[in-house]
Amino acid sequence: MSHPPRTLPMSRTAGPAGFVNVLVVAENEGHARIDRDFLKKARIFGPRVVFSAAKARAVLERHGADLILCDGRLADTDGLSFAAWLKAQPGLKTIPVIMASVVNRREAVLDAARLGLCGYMIRPYSEATFFKYLEMARAMRAFTADVATAFARERRSASETVPAGDKSDAARAPELPDEAPRHYRLGLRRLAAKDYDGAAVAFSRATAINALYVEAHLGLAETWKAKGDERRYREAMKRAAEACARARRFEELRDRFVELLKKDREGFNPFFALGNESQRARDYAGAVAAYREALVLTPEKGDIHIELGKAYHFLRRRDLAIKAVTRGLGLCGEHAEGQALLARLTGREPEALLPMEAARDGRAATLPWAVRVACRVAGVLTEGLYKVRRLAA
Repeated sequence: MSHPPRTLPMSRTAGPAGFVNVLVVAENEGHARIDRDFLKKARIFGPRVVFSAAKARAVLERHGADLILCDGRLADTDGLSFAAWLKAQPGLKTIPVIMASVVNRREAVLDAARLGLCGYMIRPYSEATFFKYLEMARAMRAFTADVATAFARERRSASETVPAGDKSDAARAPELPDEAPRHYRLGLRRLAAKDYDGAAVAFSRATAINALYVEAHLGLAETWKAKGDERRYREAMKRAAEACARARRFEELRDRFVELLKKDREGFNPFFALGNESQRARDYAGAVAAYREALVLTPEKGDIHIELGKAYHFLRRRDLAIKAVTRGLGLCGEHAEGQALLARLTGREPEALLPMEAARDGRAATLPWAVRVACRVAGVLTEGLYKVRRLAA
């Protein structure tokens, strides 16, 4: 049985996300030190640190917590088992939990999503990743507090309308919803009935409870599209793409994204937007993954191929970068940035690239084998001459 948390020392101050009483459940001191350093960057100081689920239970029973950072492996169990126990406790299940693990398996990410955790970070994680999940934890806590307030208000109202001496049932507090699917199903019913405001509320609650609930994000996107709110539609689609990438459910949900893109005259591709955000954050591997999924949805978009080439370039995959940029230029034609990148990758002058590519694409299928070999040799020699000229300059 959990007890009310004690009053916190005055030395503790809430950081920008509003967390004060943080519990770190770590596998070892090294992981704990990293987690503490990231909390300091968020101006969250003095977290309690334990290294087993048993000690975490004791701390929670004595002090409570408003945020838990949990390792994937603990001294006496694994992090997901501890999180499952936590979500089964009426007094603790609403505490936001962020998991940090060295295990990068799709099944583990899905299990974390089913438990309603705020995030699943792969160690070593970046500062941008940490702050993103911290913001999700803050949003989840704020939503839970709003629901609790609304339920308390409803309970008081019901108690006031029940005759004296018959308030036993009304005095019982309703259970807090801890399953996003109920709100998701409600959102679908309201969307079908064209109650768009009600659908938006239901889908938003589902995503606040479970940030990786891709279907709820897509339902919210469809709702905003029906209302004609293009900005919110795109934001919801980007969140759906991000959740889909984190949960590794693209193959499963690809058709849902395709159907929504068919209804979008502007052809907004959320995975392209996600790739651009990842590239700006210098997460080039994440950008490549997002761009590849974007190309599954819209394979003829030359800009996506060129941005994919840039990401490959930063990952030092020159062969893949050249292939992607060349494909992009073939689809979109004039593209100054793409031409400059291809020139940098191949060592050719920008003005010589398009004629060379056009000649290669137009004649490769018809020229005799010997002529094609001669053209290739000439191209290699020309590239060498350009390099010599640049060095001489």
